[in-house]
Amino acid sequence: MAPEARTDAPVNNFSISRAADSEFKGDGLRAFLEYRDLGIKDATGGRWRASVSHSLRAMPGGTGRHRHTLDVQVVYVLKGWAVFEYAQYGEVRVEPGDCINQPSGIVHQQADRSADCYVLEVVSPLDFPTYDAKLEPFVEPDPSTGRIDRYSLSRASETPFTSHPLRPWLERRDLGIARATGGRVNAHVSRCREPMPGPTGLHSHDLDFQMVYVLAGTCRFDYGPHGVHDLVAGDCVHQPPGVPHDLLSRSADCQILEITSPAEFSTQAL
Repeated sequence: MAPEARTDAPVNNFSISRAADSEFKGDGLRAFLEYRDLGIKDATGGRWRASVSHSLRAMPGGTGRHRHTLDVQVVYVLKGWAVFEYAQYGEVRVEPGDCINQPSGIVHQQADRSADCYVLEVVSPLDFPTYDAKLEPFVEPDPSTGRIDRYSLSRASETPFTSHPLRPWLERRDLGIARATGGRVNAHVSRCREPMPGPTGLHSHDLDFQMVYVLAGTCRFDYGPHGVHDLVAGDCVHQPPGVPHDLLSRSADCQILEITSPAEFSTQAL
């Protein structure tokens, strides 16, 4: 008799959200925004969520100071600009390529945002409480708890690309998330430093979470049982733990944002 399937196993489904087929909806928290869901919440059973918000019009004013209780909140600006307010950090203007780690409990508000602004936000879990709050300094978790959760800001204009640890023909820009979260999460942008020499070879990773968002250019992945897929700017893939995949090709101008949990994980050639 075959063993019964576990009912408590986490949901980890392969998914692709294509920019060409996506729809922005105005059913989110802010009436001046519309949101595009990237399929991550369904693919992970709500353990993670990723969405792109787009301004319908200029902001009518600040969102009001508030705080969230959650595990991860990463904000990456795709287009336009936005201004966030934090107590000891003041008003912070972010532009394309800038990335913020907003630690759990930090009091903040979105103070302004351009009418053409697009922001990618990744959170864990999907549902978390939000509280109105007064502007007060953020206090990092007590080191004795073993949890690291810091505010961080990585500016595209100030953060260089460096050698990629796995692919010598790539270079990557670290977004500071691994350091800010004590290695619970990593985020980086990769780009070609020279022509791709050929497919990477079929391999898999031992990790809890991995999403890929194409920022520019095109690429082709072989996802084994899930087929070969051509991806373009705005496409997003949830690569479940252990899924076989092979990067077959990548345009010279291709840039990919990759977010993983944890930051360090093993890779197996298949």
